[in-house]
Amino acid sequence: RPVFRGCLFRENVATRNGGTIAQPRLTGPQFASGALVVNCVFEGNRAASGGALWIERNGVQIAESTFTENIAQLGGAMTFEFSHSLDLANSAVYGNTATQSQYGGIYSADAGDLRILNSTISNNFGLEEQRGFQLGKFGRGAMWVEFSTILNASYPDATFDRAIDFRGSFYRFYNSIIGGCNVSVTDPDDVVSLGNWYLFDNCNGSANGEPQLGPLRDNGGRTLTYAPLDGSPLIDAASPTGFDGVLAGPDLDEYTSRIDQRRSARPETESDIGSVERQAPAGFSALSLTQRNAVIMLMLRQSGADDES
Repeated sequence: RPVFRGCLFRENVATRNGGTIAQPRLTGPQFASGALVVNCVFEGNRAASGGALWIERNGVQIAESTFTENIAQLGGAMTFEFSHSLDLANSAVYGNTATQSQYGGIYSADAGDLRILNSTISNNFGLEEQRGFQLGKFGRGAMWVEFSTILNASYPDATFDRAIDFRGSFYRFYNSIIGGCNVSVTDPDDVVSLGNWYLFDNCNGSANGEPQLGPLRDNGGRTLTYAPLDGSPLIDAASPTGFDGVLAGPDLDEYTSRIDQRRSARPETESDIGSVERQAPAGFSALSLTQRNAVIMLMLRQSGADDES
């Protein structure tokens, strides 16, 4: 299978699909799982569909990676069409833009399951600038979200945009923060298991209020995160058991609900909802010099600092 580890993909341009990686249908048993992407940064790439990634037929597994400032007409960060499943673990997808659709982050159509664990997806923008969905999933397949933070496009200010647009077989949100959604299952009899989750914007008439999160920043680990503030209702509010094993394949076995996005340990009881366990110290981050510099430069630019400082 194609494997990408410790890579920096910056300012690549494709006239069609996939600004950095375009994976058409790959045949043969060695390609059954599709590409594996670990500890990579995708920044400022452009394409017609899938600013950073475009995957067709085969799936992809992604861990400890950052997708930011990528641009496409559809799926600002990544697009999956007729593909197998997407596994996204301990990663961050933020600041991407779709110029001709509402799906600034992740777009999945007629693909397999979408499984998200210990990840942050936020502030991705759609066609109308301050509006749009962070991810959209349509057609076959389920969506599983566990211990993740998926906020609306212009959190904390927006009132019209939604985090998720889902029209598939069934979805499960567990111990996650969801910034509002449009949800439609293809069969009303499908089981929809919500578990413990924290919804702070309108979704089918229910809401939980404000999650009280700090800014998107370096809280330790290899990717940027939102940490709960003092007094946040997320703290110690998670259910003690999760799906675990939601990710497919042995290559991501080390990523479970027993760690947070930063690879810090979660307590067996009284853990926090969302991608960050506030009480746990950040796990050691073995970033390469290139990756560390890339993340630092991103943070400087997004804070308005001079790149040369």
